[in-house]
Amino acid sequence: MLDLVQEIEDKKASNLYRNQRVWDENLINFASNDYLSLSQDNRIKQIMAAKALEYGLGSGSSPMISGYFDVTKRLEHEFAEYLGFEDCILFNSGYHANLVVISSLLKSHTILLDKLSHASIIDGLKLAGSKYFRYPHKDLNSLERSLQSAVNPAVYVESMYSMEGKIYPAEKVNLIAQKYRAKLLIDDAHGIGVLGKNGGGVLEHFSIDSSNIACLIAPLGKAFASMGAIVAGNKTTVEYLRQFARSYIYSTALPPLISWGTLEVLNIIKKEHFRREKLENLAAYFNKKAISLGLNLTAYGLTPIRCVLVKDNLLALKIQEYLETQGFFVSCIRPPTVPNKTARIRVSLNYNHTISDINLVLEKIAEIYCE
Repeated sequence: MLDLVQEIEDKKASNLYRNQRVWDENLINFASNDYLSLSQDNRIKQIMAAKALEYGLGSGSSPMISGYFDVTKRLEHEFAEYLGFEDCILFNSGYHANLVVISSLLKSHTILLDKLSHASIIDGLKLAGSKYFRYPHKDLNSLERSLQSAVNPAVYVESMYSMEGKIYPAEKVNLIAQKYRAKLLIDDAHGIGVLGKNGGGVLEHFSIDSSNIACLIAPLGKAFASMGAIVAGNKTTVEYLRQFARSYIYSTALPPLISWGTLEVLNIIKKEHFRREKLENLAAYFNKKAISLGLNLTAYGLTPIRCVLVKDNLLALKIQEYLETQGFFVSCIRPPTVPNKTARIRVSLNYNHTISDINLVLEKIAEIYCE
């Protein structure tokens, strides 16, 4: 049996211990994934309040018994139209969705995935017991070499790697997957709502035909300011998940009031393009300001995820703790979430941030980083 106390102490000694904080509303939040600042939108609050009075708290059952409501069906239908797929299914979380998709659909496949893939994808592989190969981050030549000998291949990538802030070259991966007749599955957690003219995510951003995608996983806890995850595919794929995905069949469904709130968010995201435009402008300014202060970023694109590369675990913790005393909350990212000696401060931009906020947080980071 594991020595639980020793495991915890070892983590502390390595400066990898995670302190769980109670959120302080007085801090300027640069750690939230609420990119479009919709979680506190009054339109959403009003709908949620009204539907809470109508439906109450929970769904009361599995979606295959009595936990599937008209609004759930409507949400799945509207997402299918929005994303350009035949059908969709709503899961309880993005982590849950990745576990289910891999363990249900890819058990007999050889799965090729990026070295920096999310923990939920790795755990899905372990659960499925599938053969897999992890190629170096964004090394598409390595991906192609692996596909040449892979039996019944499937490629599983993310639209944006959350610890990097880079948009993945999904259009190139799509062409490679087609060349080798591999299934292509994309986790669009940080792209949906942010990328594309209408917020349609990575497929809209690169004009990729949805018919080339075996599954699109669209978690709703980030730009959509909600919870759960949509999995989009053809009718056969989605129906298979309904019939055979055990963790879907045997889990209590999300409350209907969540689906009502998410529907309203979807309507807002499709219409309010100015939110995405402002995010891009903030990201561009952030890059320029960081360079002027001598800070190194992991990427210089226009996504809301901006990461200052610190390398040293203790220094990253020191910066995070100092920023908190100065009124800012940022994410301190360390191994094993990222490779060794690549600790970083992740700054997540959102629609409500200002140029002044960005100036201040970067100047405070530079005070410690450059001392």
